[in-house]
Amino acid sequence: MKLRYMIDSILPNPSKPEYQPVGVWVQGFGPGLDIEMFYLDSNDPAILDRKEAADWVINRLVENEVRTLPDDFLEYHQQQHSPYDGTFSEIFETSEYPSTTACGAALLASIKK
Repeated sequence: MKLRYMIDSILPNPSKPEYQPVGVWVQGFGPGLDIEMFYLDSNDPAILDRKEAADWVINRLVENEVRTLPDDFLEYHQQQHSPYDGTFSEIFETSEYPSTTACGAALLASIKK
């Protein structure tokens, strides 16, 4: 199964331009809303804000009765994000994982290290 993903990073200290990876968005090419977002478990307000923003992306898709994602879904969100509070990585493609869930779990585990 071919998947696309990008890493979501925050800028924890604006005086130090070092981004910290905190989550991953994984898009499949299946029918429907084939997208999952995974974030580190944390009480950090910046991470919680990013997770909530990702949840709202899904909520808006459901509320607007979107049935399938456009091919450029990740690119759109990547371009819309302000670099002043974080960034999305480049978009990668992989066939290494059998599902969006497996891919997201593996990538999130690598972020935790």
